[in-house]
Amino acid sequence: MLKILFLAVGIAILTKLSMLHIVYSDELRHIAEMQQIDTVIIEPHRGDILDRFSRPLTEELNDFVTLGINPKRVTKPDELAADLAHFTKYPPEYYLNRLNRPGNYIPLVRKIPPEVADKIEMLNWNLSRQTESRRLYPHNELAGQILGCIDIDNNGIAGFELACDSLLKGVPGWRIFQLDVQGRPHLAPNLAFKPPVDGCDIMLTIDLRIQAIVEEELVPALETHKANNASCIVLDPVGGEIIAMASLPAFNPNQADEKTIPLQKIRPISDVFEPGSVNKIIAASLVLESGLAKPSTIVDCSEGSITICGKPIRDSHRHQRLTFEEAIVYSSNVGTIKLALPLTSAALYNMVRRFGFLEKTSVELQGEMSGFMPPLKNWSGLTKPNLIIGQGIAVTALQMAMAYAVIANNGVLMQPRLIKGHYTPDGTFHERQPVKVRQVISSKTARTVSGFLQQVVEK
Repeated sequence: MLKILFLAVGIAILTKLSMLHIVYSDELRHIAEMQQIDTVIIEPHRGDILDRFSRPLTEELNDFVTLGINPKRVTKPDELAADLAHFTKYPPEYYLNRLNRPGNYIPLVRKIPPEVADKIEMLNWNLSRQTESRRLYPHNELAGQILGCIDIDNNGIAGFELACDSLLKGVPGWRIFQLDVQGRPHLAPNLAFKPPVDGCDIMLTIDLRIQAIVEEELVPALETHKANNASCIVLDPVGGEIIAMASLPAFNPNQADEKTIPLQKIRPISDVFEPGSVNKIIAASLVLESGLAKPSTIVDCSEGSITICGKPIRDSHRHQRLTFEEAIVYSSNVGTIKLALPLTSAALYNMVRRFGFLEKTSVELQGEMSGFMPPLKNWSGLTKPNLIIGQGIAVTALQMAMAYAVIANNGVLMQPRLIKGHYTPDGTFHERQPVKVRQVISSKTARTVSGFLQQVVEK
């Protein structure tokens, strides 16, 4: 009986071994290989952002460390999570959730300074160590809102880092690593490898020096007027290139976190305001285009007061009789309204749109507003006179800058540009060309209004 039992056990063992070696050999070999190797993603070099003279506005530094581990090898997850939380800003629960993820290798602590990584490694948790890059903005707040920022995974989340993310980030590669008994990855010969494709470098139209001057001059302007914010745009009216664009309060991309999200707002394209008298170039242009008046035409300014639909409209200074040119030079509300009031509402509405208001400028940044003005069918008796002097309409600073560029560019509206071009990883430069939107007014009218504006500055 005992012999039969031993014989049966021997047959069973032989049968099982045969099954493992013959029937399940491929499957078991695959499981063993999966336990001994792992795939690690290799991040590409994120492209840099440059000013118009190739001065770097961003840098990639390979001085951060990522620590990871094979979660299957962790016998005391609570203690490991507590130790990591002691040296980082995340609570133990964050690391416990990461340790519960599937896989043979899990990055636990991402992009920390080397000195912090050294302290964590002294706790002898057998963590693997990898060098990772971080984004540096060497000029701190300078052009901060335009540049934007990225998250810990190198994804753009604001500014040009977001708008050009697909060009900047490149294509990740991968490498097969062999795992030791602790689950730590090590290089081994003859393992598959796919190199990453680095991102493109973006060249902006911004001039770093002029941008610095603009931001420096905005500080006293903000303080003098006790304003909540201030914005400024410097542009080339002929090509539509934006040479500088800034707003305060400033934003430092090196210190980006949830608290700085309100500072990331690009106010020149996202904030709207009632322009007031600077909007008089619209009515003045239309008066000249329509032949209603010449620069020398006399208008009675009624001692600086006029009543329309029961509402008084006044000038800051009393004037009796002024020429059309003088009415614009001295910014007379009464004189401008009297000259432009014979215009049809439809003509004024269409001219506002032709100058680029009520539509986005298509600048290469996200978050742009289109502005607002009541639809033509909803105009009251006061809408037209108010609009003539820049009231009852909301515009962005960039829209207004481009409208003034029409006057400086012989009546032509250009599409504003912040990107001059980009370099592909092989060094080839792809330049973006200027885009003409439309001829808004005649070159003659543009030169006449330009003369008015010159007198505004001189007088």
